Amino acid sequence: MAAESPAAERGDNSNEHRSTSGQNIDLEKLRKQIAEQQKQIDAMQKMLAEQQRLLDAASGEIAEVASQPRPVRAPLGEVASTSPMIPA
Repeated sequence: MAAESPAAERGDNSNEHRSTSGQNIDLEKLRKQIAEQQKQIDAMQKMLAEQQRLLDAASGEIAEVASQPRPVRAPLGEVASTSPMIPA
């Protein structure tokens, strides 16, 4: 193993240290992104729950109106045709 560099012979692992340090920074950055995305997901879930509550309330009101009896109107006349006709 005479082809090894002097740094490798001394056990110098500065490249490994820089790589590990870079990975730690990347992991921290990813953790922060995940935390921010989780906050966004939580906010969206709250908005969705509020919208669902509003929809449920609105559909309940519509069901109430639909279940009420409609007033009966007197027939205004029957129309057999929409084209004018002069009686003979």
